[in-house]
Amino acid sequence: MSRSTIPSILWEKYYMSIKTLIKLSPLYLMGAFTYAQDITPATNTDAGAKDVEVIMVTATRRSENIQDVPISMTQMSGDFLERSGLKNIDDVATMVPNFLIGKSSQSNNVRMTIRGVGSVGNAAIESSVGVFIDGVYYARPGSVIGNLVALESIEVLRGPQGTLFGRNTPMGALNINTLDPTNDPMAKVSFGVGDYGAITGTGVFSGALTDTVSGLISVNYSTRDGYGFNEYDDTEIGDRTETGVRGKLNFDLSDKLNVLISADTNSTEHTGEVVEILENSNTPVFQGTTAALLGTAANTGNSYDGIVNQYNDDEVEDSQWGVSAEITYKMGDYELKSITALREWDNDYLNEGALRLPANLLSRNTFTTNTSTSQELQILSPEDDTFEYVAGLYFYSEDYDIDQNFDTGTAYCSPVAFAVIRGQLIAGGMDPATATATAQGQAAACGSFPQDAGTASVFNQELSSTAVFFQGTYHVNPKLDATFGIRYSSDEKTGYFEEVLANPFLGLVRAAESIDMAFEDDKVTYLANLRYKMSDDTMVFANVSTGFKSGGFNSQGGGTALLERRVFGSETTTNYELGLKGNYMEGNFSTNVTLYRTDIADFQDRSFDGLSFITSNAGELRQQGLEVDFKATPTDNLAIYGGYSYLDSAFLSYPGGSPLPGNTGVQDLTGRPNHRSPKHQGNLTFDYSVEMDGKYTLFVRPSLSYMGEHYQGGDTNLNTQTIQAGYSIINLSTGIENYDAGWRVEAYVNNLADKEYCTGMFDQPLGSQLGAINAANNTVVLRCVVGNPRTAGVRFSYTY
Repeated sequence: MSRSTIPSILWEKYYMSIKTLIKLSPLYLMGAFTYAQDITPATNTDAGAKDVEVIMVTATRRSENIQDVPISMTQMSGDFLERSGLKNIDDVATMVPNFLIGKSSQSNNVRMTIRGVGSVGNAAIESSVGVFIDGVYYARPGSVIGNLVALESIEVLRGPQGTLFGRNTPMGALNINTLDPTNDPMAKVSFGVGDYGAITGTGVFSGALTDTVSGLISVNYSTRDGYGFNEYDDTEIGDRTETGVRGKLNFDLSDKLNVLISADTNSTEHTGEVVEILENSNTPVFQGTTAALLGTAANTGNSYDGIVNQYNDDEVEDSQWGVSAEITYKMGDYELKSITALREWDNDYLNEGALRLPANLLSRNTFTTNTSTSQELQILSPEDDTFEYVAGLYFYSEDYDIDQNFDTGTAYCSPVAFAVIRGQLIAGGMDPATATATAQGQAAACGSFPQDAGTASVFNQELSSTAVFFQGTYHVNPKLDATFGIRYSSDEKTGYFEEVLANPFLGLVRAAESIDMAFEDDKVTYLANLRYKMSDDTMVFANVSTGFKSGGFNSQGGGTALLERRVFGSETTTNYELGLKGNYMEGNFSTNVTLYRTDIADFQDRSFDGLSFITSNAGELRQQGLEVDFKATPTDNLAIYGGYSYLDSAFLSYPGGSPLPGNTGVQDLTGRPNHRSPKHQGNLTFDYSVEMDGKYTLFVRPSLSYMGEHYQGGDTNLNTQTIQAGYSIINLSTGIENYDAGWRVEAYVNNLADKEYCTGMFDQPLGSQLGAINAANNTVVLRCVVGNPRTAGVRFSYTY
């Protein structure tokens, strides 16, 4: 679409109205405009050479060319994310080798993994993947699953990073950098519409307020209808609305002192995830049991069509806010830095249909609050010295609360409690007539107890963490660098858990319990690295590093009281890497290749008790393989980006693994792979553009991501039913832009082939009571958290 295709008067009216809107902004009137630009690329201007993009990253706490950083990492600039239509962290994961995000029925309960290892999000467990935004640690991955706005870059760092980052990062780190204020007045607004009623809008405004103060503000809004439909009450599932604001003020007080103040707030409301029964896991017994109890069977048609028949009144209210201050002081050639932050995240998950059956049986309400404060102090030595180093102190505290209760619905006491009690009595030897009469009496008694908050739990965890870290690099000669890093971490946790049954008939799902808990541990971790420049274009490296994830507490109730099993121990990681990074063909082809092996001792794994998950220390896990990133620019009009990972996963020792459905005790998983560890993962993007009439650029950007088959169950029992087959997702965008005029219009289609897949799987809750388990062949009725369907829309952006 161009001006020539629109009547001149209409174009000018539309064009000028946007321009006028921006100029009327109060920020503009104060001279505070800037557009969220990508990192400015440096270029190689050697004679006869094509300009070569140099990608700068901050993974080592200094700005460096990614090709000189001796670790396995993938970087995406803000401009690349925007051009590729990557709107959130879920999208980013499809473009990064060995990086995976999985969801459960609770959309805030996110598992973020690197090299097949991660931690569940909404539980009192440390994250295996550290998430940092502008240097501030975000304790729970679920708090960063949202829209990406005003970004400078995203860096995915694989392997332990604790000798440089404040909080522990045993498997890697997600380092997100947002735009800082600039002095030049600039702005950008964007607007988009799509199917499923999707509407998006963003704005980024920045510039100088005074001679020494500059500011930036970014705003975003998005809304869409749900991807699913519930036949039970004729409602949509998955409606989502998100709003967010981030602001920054930069005080350039002198040539030595700079202060950057940041504040942000974000809120999301949605109606849960689409969760269906996997058709090939359904059993006649389960269908017969649910039909007999409820009068209708669960929907078991197409497992991915988004149509369900279940009591599902999920309502999620998610909000967070944070403030931080970054103070930088130059003391000669040294740099001192302080990062102080306060964050709070609240997530209320209301009226969750815990059993997801076509009757009002049980609703779960979960109220989560996470408040954290952090203080980091750094000293950076002068750059380009023979010996360079970064040293720091880190203090972190967290108060984490989870309040949860279950409400019984109209169908819980009768017929469900009645049927379960009657079955138990008959199994115990009582004749059917007497069992029926007895069960009827008990079902009536069930109804006399409180139905709202029939069982309620309170969990609290307080964490105090201290760390000191150091990493130094000795430049042995112009070709060889040697780096050593060390970190000391100390974590102290206290907590309590209490479950109270106001309705004793909810003992089917929860057991009464009250316990105080305490845990403390400390650990020294290290990094040793050699980097050798074989030529101006090729660098090789080798490193060994260790990581540490402290132990903690199980935060949920269960069918039996956990007591001392609520406390689990720490997990340690040892990582080995050999890598090569190079630029070839006069800069037209660059590649990063890494061979790795990661050994994990006292692996923190979890099992499923029929309604809740229990974390404990398992055996030893080994993850090893290959990672490749590359970029090729065969012509001035075409750029090709790609990545691939190979992952060989195996438990070196795991004699106490979770049993298969219908079995009791444990199974030996030694030699078997970890779940969520696909052997193959890859992506490929083509970015083609051509100029038209000297001022317009037509572009088309197809991309493909591939996810290999992997176990996807909620716990690691390696039930073959939970294998998600390999699948590919194709995205496509095309449009036209006028760089000088500052506008761009594009159309997009995501999941072009409408591929059907699961982002998570879990056993049917209360499977044994509902006939969902077939003990003869160790199978169970499975629930699938359905991946997003095909979506399409158009986006418009204007930069001033």
